[in-house]
Amino acid sequence: MTEVTGIYATSIMNSLETLKGRVKYIRFRNEENFYTVMSFQDAIKGEVTVVGEFLKINVGDELSIRGQWISHPKYGKQFKVEAYDEKKPDTEEGILAYLSSGLIRGIGPKLAEKIVESFGERALEIIEKEPNKLMTIDGIGATKRDQIYQSFIEHRHLQNIVSTLKKYGLTLNMCLKIYKAYGSDAVRKVEKNPYSLSEELFGVGFRRADEIALKVGIEPHSPLRVQAAIKYVLSANAQGEGHLYLPKDVLVKEVSKEINQNRLWKKDGNQELPVSDEEIRGAIFILESGGSLVLEEDRVFLTGNYEVEASLASSVKRLLRWAEKYTLSEERISEALDRVEEETGIRYAPLQKEAVVTSLRNGLTLITGGPGTGKTTVVKAVIGVSKEIHGSVRVLLTAPTGRAAKRLSEVTGQEAKTIHRLLEYTVEDGAGYFNRDEQNPLTGDLLIVDETSMLDAYLANSLFMAIPQGMRVVLVGDADQLPSVGPGSVLRDVIDSGVVPTIQLNQVFRQEEASSIVLNAHRINNGQRPQEFDEDTTIIYEDEPLVIQKKVLDVVKDLKTGLKNIDDLQVIAPMYRGETGVAELNKRLQEILNPAGVKQVIRGDGIFRIGDKVMCIRNNYQKGDIGVFNGNIGIIKNIKLSETNEAEEDTLDIDFDSEIISYGRSEWDELVLAYAVTVHKSQGSEFGTVIVVLSTQHYVMLQRNLFYTGVTRAKRRLFIIGSPKAINIAVRNNKVAKRYTTLAEKLKLSRKWK
Repeated sequence: MTEVTGIYATSIMNSLETLKGRVKYIRFRNEENFYTVMSFQDAIKGEVTVVGEFLKINVGDELSIRGQWISHPKYGKQFKVEAYDEKKPDTEEGILAYLSSGLIRGIGPKLAEKIVESFGERALEIIEKEPNKLMTIDGIGATKRDQIYQSFIEHRHLQNIVSTLKKYGLTLNMCLKIYKAYGSDAVRKVEKNPYSLSEELFGVGFRRADEIALKVGIEPHSPLRVQAAIKYVLSANAQGEGHLYLPKDVLVKEVSKEINQNRLWKKDGNQELPVSDEEIRGAIFILESGGSLVLEEDRVFLTGNYEVEASLASSVKRLLRWAEKYTLSEERISEALDRVEEETGIRYAPLQKEAVVTSLRNGLTLITGGPGTGKTTVVKAVIGVSKEIHGSVRVLLTAPTGRAAKRLSEVTGQEAKTIHRLLEYTVEDGAGYFNRDEQNPLTGDLLIVDETSMLDAYLANSLFMAIPQGMRVVLVGDADQLPSVGPGSVLRDVIDSGVVPTIQLNQVFRQEEASSIVLNAHRINNGQRPQEFDEDTTIIYEDEPLVIQKKVLDVVKDLKTGLKNIDDLQVIAPMYRGETGVAELNKRLQEILNPAGVKQVIRGDGIFRIGDKVMCIRNNYQKGDIGVFNGNIGIIKNIKLSETNEAEEDTLDIDFDSEIISYGRSEWDELVLAYAVTVHKSQGSEFGTVIVVLSTQHYVMLQRNLFYTGVTRAKRRLFIIGSPKAINIAVRNNKVAKRYTTLAEKLKLSRKWK
């Protein structure tokens, strides 16, 4: 029998045994995953090497360890821990070591000495059963007493819970995450329905939950398992592919593949009969009856996805119904536009004028176009003409991301907010909500929403519900960019519906003055390869992935000398994996842009350093004023390590748009280095210099809209580094993956009353 530990294969020599003794020496300790190598003095076998995960460990700790002997090819015989129990110290020396370890918050070495001097061998009993007596010690008041007592009890609960959860194959890190989420209810939650972990906890997928379910005793054909697989497949497709529903036949096929491929589901070495399509269809019916799913013809929605799309369609129709309330005549708008032209010295093209007139004669208007086509010029004209006509106009400017909002503010000269800030997102008692909604709508006359291509169905619905009657709305976006990261296809669906007045700007103004970045963006969008028209664009052709990687690093080294702001340079690639993927590039770029020498911490197989550029990869609504969102980029400003060796209290302080946000160690899996990011993550942002990397390693992601989106992130300088074959594939591949949505269909129904 063979087991894999790290990168080494180890042979199991014996069955499960128990060692009892004391920690003699800690040879290695990784606080990120709690992996420990130590010398252990067993009462019978003497000094042995013990390896495995330990929540907290100190020299002198007395432990009972259950595990098995393994033979490591390099380090020889070792005892690998499966589970362990910590013996409560019963001598003054042992109690002093325990209390001085930093395990109990509020107690340091000096206070530990005072407690042991006062209570001797009864010190732990006093803390647990008579904590008020602690207040007889100088320096311990009511607050300190409560801190010590709560920490002591929490540690006792945590040890018991971790010991139980470890039996189900969970890592210590995952045990801590579950405990943090559910507290003392963690074990009951896992044993009753392990599949709830995949729905509620970041980092736990269906397959991990499925493995736990096997150990808990849930049967392969259990309705609980089949229903969990259905909800998982629908949710994964929404988050990963943007689908708001799946056709029933597609859903059944994907669920069958997901639920029947787990090879752990065997009994006595014999493969269980696979879960049948009939069982899956039956589970769909049960979930629909219980309100978890909605069936519409052959479409299967998670109820939340169905409701959000229906609500969004209703809000759009509401704005369209009131079109007749916008009574400005075309003549009046044109006259005002003439006066704005005289004041600004700008002469608007016919299509730009049409966009302004349309925006001011309708309740809802969509303006699309690529870079250099004058979208910003139209936005400023709409604002200027509105003020020219009405004198005083309350204008609201918003965009999905902080970077996009900042850029909108810079080009218009007026304040712009993220949609979350505009809707006054608030967190109370661990739950978040928007203060602005249909009951408490926005106040203003004109709302302009930029980067509409980034709007997913959920955010769009929250925004549209808060728009009152009488407020003009202008949506601005580039329909040729990648769709939103979240579920839905709002911009494309609005265009496809044909019911929302839409102006597509397609002329590149002052083409002779346009940078090669703009010209190449349009070339790519037209199915042509980019060219080096001027010094703004540099194209480096290489075929081998490792050579492409080296060229990227060489360019960054050259640019580093003149780099004033690390945020002004961005490497963009289609995928995470491979030598030219984001993960590997980040490791290499970190050594160039922020090399060792500053304070750092180890996270998994990577490193975080003060000054590192990092990205949040998960929405965390508990952070800061309005939360930190997937794709937000920040700079690590400080690393704080616990003085009491309490790993969970280690924090990274990160500057996200001038707001310092702290991340505890258990939250570090929500952060990644961001010297290189995927094209999807770069949406809504612009950078002074962009390096777009394309390799045949990225084959499955090589699409025209992805290449186009990456190129349009550059403001002043663009480097394209990659193989000619990969570039050709990307330029020619204009197939846009169709998302399963019904917004366009629902909006088309509005024609009957329009």
